[in-house]
Amino acid sequence: IRVVDDVAYFGTMQGSLYAVSLSDEAAFEGNPDARIQWVFDADGAIVGTPNVTDSNVYFGTLGNDVFALDINSRRGNINSSVLDASNEWKFDASGWVWAEPLLHNGTLYFASLPGKVYALDAASGQRRWQEPAEVGDEIVAQPTLIERSNGPALAVASGEGDITQVELSGQVRGTYDTDGKGLKSNPVVIGETLFTHTDSGQLRQYQTGSLALLNCIEAKGDGKGC
Repeated sequence: IRVVDDVAYFGTMQGSLYAVSLSDEAAFEGNPDARIQWVFDADGAIVGTPNVTDSNVYFGTLGNDVFALDINSRRGNINSSVLDASNEWKFDASGWVWAEPLLHNGTLYFASLPGKVYALDAASGQRRWQEPAEVGDEIVAQPTLIERSNGPALAVASGEGDITQVELSGQVRGTYDTDGKGLKSNPVVIGETLFTHTDSGQLRQYQTGSLALLNCIEAKGDGKGC
C-alpha cells in the first residue's frame, strides 16, 4: 500500500488497483464505499507496492504487464480498464513483475521474475535500453539505486543468489557474491555501503563500488560471523 495526499493506493490478487480516500469527511460516515475514488482492472494479480507520484501511479502485475496511470484522468472515472492513450501506457514485460518499480530522473526501472531488468521512459513507456539487462532468476525485490564514486547504478537481488550491479546504461558490471544464498528482500543502501538479508538468515554488507564483501553475520543464529 502507498499513501500520497491522503489517498491510499493498493492492488489485489484479483488484479484491481484501488485509490481510496483516507480523509476525515462526514460524507464517508456509514458509507465506506464512498471513499473509493477509482478502481482500475489490470487483468493480473498485483502483489507489489505501487510507485505513486503527484500525478502518476506505476505498478507491475503477475499478468506480465507494467502500467502507468494518470491520477487526474482517473478521478471521476470510478471503474475503468481503458487506458487514456495520451498519458497512460502498458508495457509487456514477458514475465511476472512482483516488486515496486523504481523511478529515477524520469526513467522507470523494474525487474521481471525470469531475471530481466528494464528501463522505460516514465512518460511514454518507451524503452530506454534496446534490450533488458540479464540478471539472476526469481526476482521478487525492487531494483535498488546505489551510489558509487563513478556515478549511480542499480543493485538487483536474485532469489537464486547474488546481487547484480547494473549500470544505468543497461550494462551488467558484476555481482555481489552471496555464496549462493537467495534474496527476496530489497537491498538497503547507506552512503556507499549496501546491506542485504539472505533467505538463510545472513546479514551481509558490501562496498557498493568495489563489490567487495565487508561483513557477514549469522543473524538467524548466534550473531557470529559467517
